[in-house]
Amino acid sequence: MKENFYLRPLFTLVNNIKDNSKPLYIEVLKPIKNHNFVVEDLIDVKEYLLKNNYSKSLAKYKNLNNRINKILKEKNLNKFNKKKPLIMGILNLTTDSFYDGGKYINQKNALLHADKMLNEGADIIDVGAESSRPGASPINVNLEIERITPIIKELTKNKVKISCDTRNSLTMEKALDAGASIINDISGLNYDKNTFSLIKKYNCTYIFTHSKGTPLNMQNNPIYKNVICDIHSFFKKGLKKLENMNISTKNIILDPGIGFGKKDLHNFSILKNFSVFQDLGLPMLIGVSRKSFIQKFINSDKEQTLTSSVTLALNAYLKGCNILRVHDVKETLDAINIYNKVS
Repeated sequence: MKENFYLRPLFTLVNNIKDNSKPLYIEVLKPIKNHNFVVEDLIDVKEYLLKNNYSKSLAKYKNLNNRINKILKEKNLNKFNKKKPLIMGILNLTTDSFYDGGKYINQKNALLHADKMLNEGADIIDVGAESSRPGASPINVNLEIERITPIIKELTKNKVKISCDTRNSLTMEKALDAGASIINDISGLNYDKNTFSLIKKYNCTYIFTHSKGTPLNMQNNPIYKNVICDIHSFFKKGLKKLENMNISTKNIILDPGIGFGKKDLHNFSILKNFSVFQDLGLPMLIGVSRKSFIQKFINSDKEQTLTSSVTLALNAYLKGCNILRVHDVKETLDAINIYNKVS
């Protein structure tokens, strides 16, 4: 019975499905060199659910039925009370973020930008005060707290859903006390050991991101045997560790961490095979907006990356992504809404 296989759902949009997408087929994949796969089997989901002609597949692949059920089940996003995709608007209170560093360091500008994104349709505002771009240096945790706390307090007066982008447990605690309900931690639980006890104490939503190293060194020649298989394994081990510590995985959202310890070929492989992570049974987030690998691909500067960013967000949505983390809220929603209209 085969254990080393992966499942890649092929999605189609269905307007009367609550979570807005279900796969028509599921490919059974075998990993090969250069971060690629070969298709060993193709499962027709409708036929599979009717229990037609798949007894051989069930006997051939270990836990196949359980993994398919995790793909098909509705992901737990009840806290948000909105159909997929959720739009997370980025609010960087930083001086050195890769795209908009310095624009919103002023509190008035930050609040105006948050209001703009909310009016355009953002469901969540992701507030961060320490840049996580490759090569960025850490900032003092007290400065980080000083930047984010008043913004979070002001926004949550109007019951805005706030995520705090931080890897520091003290900042997490202050953000949650100020009204945030989501922690977006790019460190993958590998930076601050107190994070485990904090997310258990607050029972908050936690975005579990794959990354290598820290922003200062993450792009120093990252190496993977197969980037999809390695990230899938990373998530499985991390989720098992959380369960062993009696931390509920019902509040976990997975993010493969585009650009965090990845070369361009790794980023494109993740985006191509994004739906492979669906059999982990948890909501998925992607943050690809305005990132530097887009600039390199189109051979242009960051101001010209809007079209490509929106295209990649739409592509991730069509592969089952639940939350899109973006700089450009209106443009992303326009693309999704017009696609749905004609589908």
